Amino acid sequence: MGVETMTSFPIEAVRGKFPALSLTDKGRRRIYLDNPAGTQVPQAVAYLEGRGVPLALAQSHGIGWVPDETPCPDGSGPEFTIWQRKFLRSRLVFPITDGLGRVIGLQTRRLDEKVYRTYYAVSRDIYPPAFGLASSMPHIFETGHCVLVEGPFDYFAVRAAGATTALALLTGTPSRALLALLRRYVTHVVALLDMDEPGRHGVARLTQELTPRGMTVAAPSYPAHDPGDFWNTPLGKRMLPQWVQVDDLARALRFG
Repeated sequence: MGVETMTSFPIEAVRGKFPALSLTDKGRRRIYLDNPAGTQVPQAVAYLEGRGVPLALAQSHGIGWVPDETPCPDGSGPEFTIWQRKFLRSRLVFPITDGLGRVIGLQTRRLDEKVYRTYYAVSRDIYPPAFGLASSMPHIFETGHCVLVEGPFDYFAVRAAGATTALALLTGTPSRALLALLRRYVTHVVALLDMDEPGRHGVARLTQELTPRGMTVAAPSYPAHDPGDFWNTPLGKRMLPQWVQVDDLARALRFG
């Protein structure tokens, strides 16, 4: 599959926001997250599709790929710094945006290990750090409903199950900014965090912070580590759609 089919990460949107992730080297060297040689992109696309994320869906969420080496536009040599070589190359990049789609951070992941690294250009207490916010926010506003998961692939799993109001927290603990967003726009939360101790603590905090304000928090238990794994089981295919979809009654109550 050609490199032209893979979306580049819009790193230009965070110019000057990541001191360690230099967009330029003295104004000359830009970071490109597509691969001109096309040697690694098919591998990344195959990985995404193997995880249930079609290329078009990945493109619509701005997912990109950092190749092993990226030549400078002026041909002056490799542009990766030592920091970039260690933490960025050979990784998928998931842009973190605000509700308007402006990039405020990024999360990276290698294909050969389940390790994420997350970088923010702004304080997590100012902007809600969540993957999928720009895509889901119109539906959240319309319905007052939100499905919370932890990781990007959990997000895509619940989307496949029918969730149009999903957000990935990128951690097990909701930030103060995210809690403020939920209090303002949401009346019902479905918390499908990981079935481990951090996930349980996250559900407890959501319940503690939201239910005293008249909001409801549903946290179904399921026999898997995370929603992504659960979606790949027959039981998950049956139960997740029932848990995540907004029914007509909920929409009517929102604006009734």
